Amino acid sequence: MSDDQVFLIRAASPEDLDALIELCAEHAAYEGSMYDPQNKKERFFSALFSASPRLYAWVAEQQGNSVGFATATQEFSTWEAASFLHMDCLYLREEARGLGLENRSRNAVLWQP
Repeated sequence: MSDDQVFLIRAASPEDLDALIELCAEHAAYEGSMYDPQNKKERFFSALFSASPRLYAWVAEQQGNSVGFATATQEFSTWEAASFLHMDCLYLREEARGLGLENRSRNAVLWQP
């Protein structure tokens, strides 16, 4: 496998927020929706990196460049009387599609402790 086919999926960090906002805008455009990036950086920071996060995010990287993301929120199941993660978004740039990253991204969410 060549270096340009190596991808890393990892938990998002504060340094990823600008890329995450850019990817969200691309995702919205792909879905034919509007997206306003105003105030998103501060709101994402609060939701992702507080003591009790409301949002979890992972970024997919290729050679240090963000090529996709997945997000999940914590929900509560009445029937199970337990918390679970609900995948909210999964988006990959076109060059990263069809390479198995979709399943790897889902697994990153699935195996979140």
